[in-house]
Amino acid sequence: MLTSGETALASTSDIVVPTIDLRPTGAICSHVRIVNEGSAPGFYRYDKGPWCRLPESSILSDDNVDVKQTIEVKRVAGGANLTGVFVQAW
Repeated sequence: MLTSGETALASTSDIVVPTIDLRPTGAICSHVRIVNEGSAPGFYRYDKGPWCRLPESSILSDDNVDVKQTIEVKRVAGGANLTGVFVQAW
């Protein structure tokens, strides 16, 4: 299992925050869990694909995905900062 770490990810601008980069490992992950402990919504995406909504105070689990490159998150443009975001992939 790959993880974004024990420290929560946060965003303080509209810049994309990489959470897990699979490229150096050559791994392919078919399961992803994203935990947003914060009170602000945001967005996430896999492998530079389309952005998907990440609700506030949520746990998202995706099975049967094919992630080969990166998992990224970002806050809503000009919105509240994302805080307390953790990502796991396996």
